[in-house]
Amino acid sequence: MLKEPLYTHKVPDKIRAGELRRFVYVVPKFSLSRDRRLIIDLSEARGERELQLKINPRFINYPN
Repeated sequence: MLKEPLYTHKVPDKIRAGELRRFVYVVPKFSLSRDRRLIIDLSEARGERELQLKINPRFINYPN
């Protein structure tokens, strides 16, 4: 299931080596069953590096 963001905040065009950047993506509310994971794929626009974040459903279903 692909979720398109409702809102983005401070999404950088570039992140230089060694630089720390924080940005926000807001997606519609959803929940996950215990056997599912939220996977966020980040990749370079014209590069080979890719980062995959696997988020446990308890952080989605019970965020506080």
